[in-house]
Amino acid sequence: MKTLLALVSLLSMQLSFSLEVDTQKSKLIWTGKKVTGEHTGEIKIKSANLKEKNGKLTDGEITVNMKTISVTDLSGDYAKKLKNHLESDDFFSVSQYPQAVFKLNDVTYTSNNMLKAKGELSIKGTTHSTKKPVVKLKGFKHVGNKITGKLVFDRTAYNIRYGSGKFFENLGDKMIYDDVEVDINLVLK
Repeated sequence: MKTLLALVSLLSMQLSFSLEVDTQKSKLIWTGKKVTGEHTGEIKIKSANLKEKNGKLTDGEITVNMKTISVTDLSGDYAKKLKNHLESDDFFSVSQYPQAVFKLNDVTYTSNNMLKAKGELSIKGTTHSTKKPVVKLKGFKHVGNKITGKLVFDRTAYNIRYGSGKFFENLGDKMIYDDVEVDINLVLK
């Protein structure tokens, strides 16, 4: 009987549980920079499946609905024109690739609830891991019911080359920088 109780106790310590993400309150804010400034907008989370053990995030997956990409620094026709361009084959090819997926794994907690993690980002049918310098996680933190941080990716690694100085010469002030930043603000239920 003692052996059975010890086994049940050991198994319960190994179980992980899901953290529910409030997709309506959570925000993904993108920033793309160019020589003459920057543009910002939001993208909605389609679904999120995060796992926790002993109240701490261990791994998970966030699926982003690319059809919801918006532009927040412009208004009217200018915002609509940029949104349509971002959805086109010059950028994210949203009609062919309506989702992007970020998988998070090997999460460890450091001081002040900061998170160290590895992961994979899939955009336009291409996946790169944080082991390569094309995907970086910065400043991840888990405090209470919020997980925040920044994901930075090199868009050219996902065949998004429009306006990139790596692939086109003499762009002058039309050059768009390759790194895209995504501020992640997850609210847990």
